[in-house]
Amino acid sequence: DNVLVAYEMNGVPLPEEHGFPARIVVPGLYGMENVKWLNWIQPVPLSYRGYWQHRGWADTAVIKTLSRIDTPGDRDRLAPSEARIAGVAFAGDRGIRKIEVSLDDGATWEEVDMSDPLSPYTWVIWELPWDADPGTYSVQVRATDSTGTLQTEKPSRNLPDGADGFHRIQFVVQSPQTTDA
Repeated sequence: DNVLVAYEMNGVPLPEEHGFPARIVVPGLYGMENVKWLNWIQPVPLSYRGYWQHRGWADTAVIKTLSRIDTPGDRDRLAPSEARIAGVAFAGDRGIRKIEVSLDDGATWEEVDMSDPLSPYTWVIWELPWDADPGTYSVQVRATDSTGTLQTEKPSRNLPDGADGFHRIQFVVQSPQTTDA
């Protein structure tokens, strides 16, 4: 019911790099399943393996629940006043129920604030403002989709059906420096 044939983007014809003259958009599936440069449609009586499937990608490419840390960057050095952790989470058409951050490499988890999604198909932005003590931190993030399924912890590569794993970074919160007057 939610599959679209897009021929415009922001009120103008679809740009070539986005699939002109038309593109099929299937919410919940990775882009390799969203056909670009569509000129015609021909129904067939059997399962069809396309370009990417012949190269080892999955037939059904359902978007996996994912989250990432966008700030701070991995191996950043921060002043205590700059210690804010934030990022995005996404689960295709399933939406995000909650996002949790661990400041101690997964020993404990804290649920964080997240924005309301703009639609059932958009990323959510999350943030953890925090009074940081000086030290080195190993931080992870994980998301739970609206079905209650927790993001997969173990990392895997993109091929054949999308990457997995909790996003992990390390950074240092430096001691405030004092100057002699």
